[in-house]
Amino acid sequence: SDSEGEIPVALKDVLGQDRPIEILKKSLRADRLSHAYLFVGEEGIGKAFTAINLAKALNCEKKGDFLEHGLYGDEEIDSCDNCSSCIEIDKGIHPDVLVIKPESDRKKEIDQKKEGNKKKESDEIKIEQIRMAQERFSLRALRGRRKVMIIDNAHTMNISSANALLKTLEEPTEGTIIILISSVPSLLPETILSRCQRIPFGLLRKEVIEGFLISRGLKKDEAYLAASLSDGRIGRALRREEVMTLEGRDNFLTLFNSVKEPFFNISPLTEGIAKGEEERLGEVFDWGEIWFRDIVVFKVTGNYDLLINQDKKKEIKDISERLSLNQLQDSFRVIYETAKFIKLRANKHLALDVMMIRLVETLVEN
Repeated sequence: SDSEGEIPVALKDVLGQDRPIEILKKSLRADRLSHAYLFVGEEGIGKAFTAINLAKALNCEKKGDFLEHGLYGDEEIDSCDNCSSCIEIDKGIHPDVLVIKPESDRKKEIDQKKEGNKKKESDEIKIEQIRMAQERFSLRALRGRRKVMIIDNAHTMNISSANALLKTLEEPTEGTIIILISSVPSLLPETILSRCQRIPFGLLRKEVIEGFLISRGLKKDEAYLAASLSDGRIGRALRREEVMTLEGRDNFLTLFNSVKEPFFNISPLTEGIAKGEEERLGEVFDWGEIWFRDIVVFKVTGNYDLLINQDKKKEIKDISERLSLNQLQDSFRVIYETAKFIKLRANKHLALDVMMIRLVETLVEN
């Protein structure tokens, strides 16, 4: 799903997807929208944001007259973002706009941190969800000009759900637009694929994501790191902004730089880190993997531009000259395996101590 972080307020605010937005605006201007679209591309790049904002543009109370009478000019093909229709669509309570997604996705959004409810939520979109949507959409639009059904992670529909949706695609209700969103369209039946206009979304350039994060108040070096780690996905960058901090890197580097110390100096460090929040501990391992990745990349290519830790070039160069590829790969493996053990509920302090003993053996004693 793309629905990480804040939703852009209008189509013009969707980052780095100029071609899909241009296609949709052209169709809006001509009032020639398809009855079914398939938005495809990696997760976290703005597909769901675009779908929501298309629904807003179609049902905007202030700009809807332009759409109805074909009076749209280039700059006007968008929503106002402050009429009651736009606000209700953003809040997910507009009667003519429905977002369908797997139960497990909805559960995560409602409360990701709630403990106690151990009920396993379905990872599928069930036939009941499709039937409920069909019932709602068999009626005329209650308030808006168009009814919009958005099916996020559409590839998670089971066979029954897909077959039920197929009937709606074959016999579309007038004034209804269906938008399927998928990062794995190959899992959708050909019968559904052939009835949708496919709109591909691409990965975002690192500079676009970095600029966006800086505009949200992130420091330049943190924005650079989050953008570098995002793989072109704005959703992932927004998560990194919340999860990955330079403090996590400092914690890892404190451990890394202590490998030459006597063990009685190392153990208090690992104990302090083990007592921290689980999220912060995971961050230490993330940074450990990134650190060794950078050293390996520099050792092999000698190219500073490929480094994520741009502010640590000298350290990375020095270490790459001192350590062999085998030592670096073994160190990466030690960190990866320790992170896995801790996820399996191993004793955190003990696991970190064992990790440090193994790193000492790999980096110092070899």
